[in-house]
Amino acid sequence: MKTVLKFLAFSLLFAFSTLSLAGSPQEMVIKTTDSLFELLKKEQDRLQSDPVFLRQQVDELILPHMDFNAMTKLAVGKNWRKATAKQRRELEAQFRELLVSTYANSLSEFAKHEIKFLPFRASSRKNRAQVRSQVLQAGAASISMVYRLRKKKEQWKIYDITIDGISLVTNYRSSFTGEVSKHGIQGLIKVLKDKNQNLADKQTAVAEQP
Repeated sequence: MKTVLKFLAFSLLFAFSTLSLAGSPQEMVIKTTDSLFELLKKEQDRLQSDPVFLRQQVDELILPHMDFNAMTKLAVGKNWRKATAKQRRELEAQFRELLVSTYANSLSEFAKHEIKFLPFRASSRKNRAQVRSQVLQAGAASISMVYRLRKKKEQWKIYDITIDGISLVTNYRSSFTGEVSKHGIQGLIKVLKDKNQNLADKQTAVAEQP
């Protein structure tokens, strides 16, 4: 799970900031690759030392362009039907925070990598798309990534990412299902809250280092 989350963070770096622009999903992702690499190189020290600036960058890149509701439903699976309206809102809020915090804490690790996009294949469904790519690592095998998107209100939004054949939402679903089986929906919410607090504490500790 930890490895998958790290490469999820890297994939988000290239996917989110342009999804609302005109053109195909592939064109939109490619268009900002260079500028995002430049952001990492120029602002790496500040991203590591300034949590407020880091979170601002993450919020601008991610939040408007990701379908957190669909991702949460897919990750929780059949147990989504068991949750009350209030619990569903809490699950979505905590899952969103987990993904954003994971991205924020991992952002500075990936400036050294390169990304290669594969030829775009149009989907048979006009409101669905996949953008395929490979992360190139010096001295190591490349990592395959597939962004899965759907069009909502004329805007492309990501609802899943597959990394070397492992679906983000499916990967979470197994652990979420186990937690609900043991402690119910409220237990899952508590686990997510605890994870988010731990990530926040780590980010604060790194920022306070001399």
